[in-house]
Amino acid sequence: MKEELIRIEDGIIKQGKSLRGPFFFHLYKGEISGIVTDNFEDRKLIENFFAKQNGLMSGTFFYKGEKYNSQFYNSEV
Repeated sequence: MKEELIRIEDGIIKQGKSLRGPFFFHLYKGEISGIVTDNFEDRKLIENFFAKQNGLMSGTFFYKGEKYNSQFYNSEV
């Protein structure tokens, strides 16, 4: 069985003054992952999100199977 590390459901990401989404994302331990987007802006949004330059404004965030609200991502991870 796959071990889930991170999951985001119905996530809205803040970039500057605009909100983008919804985004759905799963990351599992031991798997190689890639992200494919339709345009450059979405690619930068996702890159900045994982670099913690953009915040998760709403949605459900799971870390190692535990459910947290969007404020957990913004403050601790």
